[in-house]
Amino acid sequence: MKRSKEEIRRLMIEARARAHNVQPDTQWWWLSFAEDDGFRGVAIVQGQDMAAAIARAHLLKINPGGQVAGWPIPEEFLDQHVPGEFRNRLLSRQEVTDHLKGKKISELEAEA
Repeated sequence: MKRSKEEIRRLMIEARARAHNVQPDTQWWWLSFAEDDGFRGVAIVQGQDMAAAIARAHLLKINPGGQVAGWPIPEEFLDQHVPGEFRNRLLSRQEVTDHLKGKKISELEAEA
């Protein structure tokens, strides 16, 4: 289903509003950014949904552009695998590999 420019604009405005309204218990998201030439970074941010998490990354100026794939991070995995210093900033491939085991959320879930 192709969306009109007006609908896309409305959805982006709604996502930005949700990005500004982050509560302490709001879901954390793993956002992986890439372009045709490869990996651009990972951002771990809060958002009521993936669109709000992407908007939040943009507000924090840690969205490097490109395509994005995202997964919600279960609270128990966040606590075990994602120290606070790796949240709300753009992470390099090296940081993801060295400190976050370079694994997808689904791989971490399989280990539990």
